[in-house]
Amino acid sequence: MRYTLAGVVGRVKQNIAGPVETRDSEGDRVEILREASGRIHQDFMARQEEKSTILDPWHQQVNLGIACRNSQCWVVQQFESNHIRFSTLPFVSEGTLRLAGEFQQGLELDGIALWYHPYPRPLGLGQLDATYHYGNGQRPITFLRPSPEPGQYYPSQLVSYAWRNGIDPYTLEPALGRSAAPPLRVEIAQSAAVPWTTASLWRDSGASFEVAADLSEVVGRLGSGVYTVQVWGKKDGEKAPVANHSIFPAIAQRTLALGATIGSGRVKPNPDIIPDETRPNFIAKPISYR
Repeated sequence: MRYTLAGVVGRVKQNIAGPVETRDSEGDRVEILREASGRIHQDFMARQEEKSTILDPWHQQVNLGIACRNSQCWVVQQFESNHIRFSTLPFVSEGTLRLAGEFQQGLELDGIALWYHPYPRPLGLGQLDATYHYGNGQRPITFLRPSPEPGQYYPSQLVSYAWRNGIDPYTLEPALGRSAAPPLRVEIAQSAAVPWTTASLWRDSGASFEVAADLSEVVGRLGSGVYTVQVWGKKDGEKAPVANHSIFPAIAQRTLALGATIGSGRVKPNPDIIPDETRPNFIAKPISYR
């Protein structure tokens, strides 16, 4: 969400570590920073998740940040990529999602997912201290697919999907006290039966695409919140999410028309929980009538 507000439309991942104890800060400052960043990078490479982020071949650039106070340092590695040149950024008008663009470097469209999160609201320092990992939202709410060809149909309206999130700070008490230790490295495995939405427009020429889909039912069911569009690309048999874009005001206007209250932060529970760790194929395959 914050990257969209900052004007970012591409793919972003981070590794964050700290505090790391360093030697006397009155010494050579450059050498102290080099030593701290080197130690933290070695720690990243020793952990599978951070190592995978560093070695991810879809990244195009990396930004490094380091901050020290007294003898403690924190390091951030931020990886970015821009694989899509959007001609129409994702937006919703009258309940219809629209987006269009052109892939770079030989990529093609693989699929589009929509994630949901309640509108952000103030968090206490203890809640923030407990936050270790955050994804595109609380959960995926629909996957888009093209209309089937004449004489064909889709055999299923749901697909099993599995993902992992950190502790949701909104589930913790606002008065929770601050933690002296870094956030626990806790990830919660989740899975659900996610509904498909068949797009009303799906033009895909390989390098360029244009998609439109009616999300009135989805938005009406969930109400106000932040809806993040995740675009997946593919190349040489590999698939990955290559762009995330969060939608705020257009959805809010639509949910107001549906009688929702902005800022309620309430999400209806999803009863269709499936203990299945498989990942879906985002482009569902229609089958022909017999």
